[in-house]
Amino acid sequence: MTSQLAQLVEENLSPSAVRAHAALRSALECPLELWKRLAPRQWELRSPPCNENGVEHTDLAGLCDQRLVALLERAHATGRPCRATIAVEWVAVAAPIIEENGEPGVVAVAEVESTCGLYAERLADSVLRELRQRDEVDWLRDENFVFSQQVTDDFEELTYLRQMATQLVVKDTSLDIFKLVAQTIGGLREMIGAESVYFVRPGPKDRPEVVQTSCYSPEEAECVDPHTVARLADMHCERAAVAPCVKNDIRNTDAAARSAGVRQFLMVPVSTGARSFGWFVAINRRSVGRQWPPSPLLQLGHDEFGTWEASLLSAAATLVASHAANLDLIREKEILLTNTVRTLVSALDSKDAYTRGHSERVALFSKRIAENMGYDEAATEKLYLSGLLHDVGKIGVSDAVLRKPDKLTPEEYEEIKRHPDDGWAILRDLEQLNYLLPGVLHHHEQVNGTGYPDGLKGDEIPLDARIMAVADAYDAMTSDRAYRQGIPHEKAIEILKAGAGSQWDAGVLEAFLAAIEDITAIRYGYSPAERPERCGPALSPSCRD
Repeated sequence: MTSQLAQLVEENLSPSAVRAHAALRSALECPLELWKRLAPRQWELRSPPCNENGVEHTDLAGLCDQRLVALLERAHATGRPCRATIAVEWVAVAAPIIEENGEPGVVAVAEVESTCGLYAERLADSVLRELRQRDEVDWLRDENFVFSQQVTDDFEELTYLRQMATQLVVKDTSLDIFKLVAQTIGGLREMIGAESVYFVRPGPKDRPEVVQTSCYSPEEAECVDPHTVARLADMHCERAAVAPCVKNDIRNTDAAARSAGVRQFLMVPVSTGARSFGWFVAINRRSVGRQWPPSPLLQLGHDEFGTWEASLLSAAATLVASHAANLDLIREKEILLTNTVRTLVSALDSKDAYTRGHSERVALFSKRIAENMGYDEAATEKLYLSGLLHDVGKIGVSDAVLRKPDKLTPEEYEEIKRHPDDGWAILRDLEQLNYLLPGVLHHHEQVNGTGYPDGLKGDEIPLDARIMAVADAYDAMTSDRAYRQGIPHEKAIEILKAGAGSQWDAGVLEAFLAAIEDITAIRYGYSPAERPERCGPALSPSCRD
């Protein structure tokens, strides 16, 4: 085929049709005419055939008679090769070349000897079938690659979100939204294949500002300028509040973004149904290290943020926001719980002015001792609550006994000794506070077994109770009571040391003495909160609000 004919074919045929034309010409080993259908029974010759010397062969080209038109119409209608006798010894074979849209684009016509007509027809049909099958195999291979990638992406997404859910457990209530984002933002950037991901929060006048960044390069200078990210976030935050905002053409619509190096932009809200913490903004899809599909057309989707990236980033943002909101609720409940406990302690203190502040000092002493004995932060906070409530059972002791200025009678002492049991009874139905019961019930036990209420010995006594026993004894000895003045600090230390191993746990006392400077600072620096003065009636809020 001459270069002129090749150019004509390429201008009018798709790549698959060009391959079909070449395959037919090679298989039939004869020149081909290409006819294009303009309208029913109206055909135009698009390329004349050429012989082996490059000279045009026009025996059939100019003879668009009724027989040829009928042959072309039949080939076009059936989509399969067919033949017709055009002379005594010659047969025309018409083979429709199917374009990529599935419709016959042109019909190739060859002139062969009549004895070879059936063979040529079947050969053309076989050639075109093989080409279609090859195209179908290529298409299926591309589709299989896409499906394989989708399954892999979905599996990675589920694995990553499950890992996130496993890591974001409610163990450390000190975590806040910034710490949670710091734990997840780097993994998110890698998962969605972004050059950088930003956590954006409302700043002054509710204008977005970047507060945390994860960039693929260790040098954050290669990240997009935070002011540019904040500007883009401000422009698209309203749309991102409804659904993920994807802008893969942003460099074509925003000159400032293009000059800052922004090619693609993805923004999702970090929010729950009731609360918004900010947004995740991903900038620029990365292609380094990724496997590409065999089809160039399919590669286009890998250069952009798509549904999968938006879905994963949105799901992760919701997970982070939900966990942050849950932690806030837990902290609010912890504050409510602590304040409720303080209210109970205040009710107890109001019965006996001489023991005012005793429960909180014991709680603070116990917490400091526990720190020296290896308690973690959560455990020391629980022990603090236990210390606050260790004498809650004294609510059931009569005021006359609590405030008696003289020595107690045996009967009155027995009434006092009931307060650990009474405290246990008061708290036992609070299932979430069951960890308080050992300390409340057993803080008057002694390691030699002479304590109350159960006469436990040594390690039988819960460690929480042994710690509180030392703290309680020290504060009781150094505090003024209705029937005596508090003894000096040095004398109290001597008594505690003398009772180590018999009345008090020696290991606990050692931890107490190791923290004695902090203990004395708490003791001398403690000042109970003053009761606030009421300034007027309490008219709101209402229980119906």
